[in-house]
Amino acid sequence: APVSFASITTAPRCLCLSLAHTHTGPGPHFQPLLHQTAHARPRTSPPTTARAAIHPSMAQPHRRVLRVAPPGSAGGSGDGEAFPTVQAAVDAVPLGNRERTVIRLAPGVYREPVYVPKTKNFITLAGASAEATVISWDNTATRIKHAQTSRVIGTGTFGCGTVIVEGEDFIAENITFQNSAPQGSGQAVAVRVTADKCAFYGCRFLGWQDTLYLHYGKQYLRDCYIEGNCDFIFGNSIALLEHCHIHCKSAGFITAHSRKSSSESTGYVFLRCIITGNGEAGYIFLGRPWGPFGRVVFAHTFMDRCVKATGWHNWDKSENERTACFYEYRWSYATIELLNGLDTHIESLIDN
Repeated sequence: APVSFASITTAPRCLCLSLAHTHTGPGPHFQPLLHQTAHARPRTSPPTTARAAIHPSMAQPHRRVLRVAPPGSAGGSGDGEAFPTVQAAVDAVPLGNRERTVIRLAPGVYREPVYVPKTKNFITLAGASAEATVISWDNTATRIKHAQTSRVIGTGTFGCGTVIVEGEDFIAENITFQNSAPQGSGQAVAVRVTADKCAFYGCRFLGWQDTLYLHYGKQYLRDCYIEGNCDFIFGNSIALLEHCHIHCKSAGFITAHSRKSSSESTGYVFLRCIITGNGEAGYIFLGRPWGPFGRVVFAHTFMDRCVKATGWHNWDKSENERTACFYEYRWSYATIELLNGLDTHIESLIDN
């Protein structure tokens, strides 16, 4: 029988969507997925509370520095070339770039869509803090305003991201990525990543439906905040999300992984994360299989009462229960009353 969500527990649950199977450890599908995500370049030490720690790649002596600051802003001086928009700085990176290029964003709200093409690798976007550095746009799957044509960025959900990353070895640190389309707008992506070896540190991803599109490649996210309501972490990449805060704004689904066959090595691992809600109980599923072999792991993760006791959804296809692989391992659960003051204690909670 499925393990009850009724009280705090560290009992492991591993499921292949069917709730009839429970185990005492990770199981055969879990091990290879953790092995692959372990190579996604974990950080050597946690950032400070201000999220101002710098990734080691940004401290390398052989790198180019570009600055982005609107005219007249306080960030208009410093080292490196200066540009008025984020896209202008990205455009200045040479084609076939092989040198780490750091684009430093002055504090402010940058209302623009940004496209990092596959011909421009080794780009780092760095802000002073995620709260003070915001890239925001309001495209939706049915209405896309972008300088690039649909032949370049795509159409529908694929092309509507506020930031679209297709260049490999991309890093972002201390930046908020927002899709400001209001609730009810349908698919509205904040970031799409179609690139290998990408990492996000201390970033925030804001939106409602389809907030974070981890489409392809391998990604590592640490100390990030991700919010939404419907399939707001989705795609078919290999991704490790560590020490991240997942906030569920209203009824829906956290993940929608689209693995299409058992031969694909893709999947999402949430390690030492925390899931919070709006104070109501039992309104969010941990995920559903966008592809019949969708694969997601929540390990050592704290869940508040917003998570439905059933945990997972089969996308109204009973056949998915024979193929989708959804796991929970050493999770803990509590009522909302125990979450008072969580914002000031989140680091110690997930560390322990």
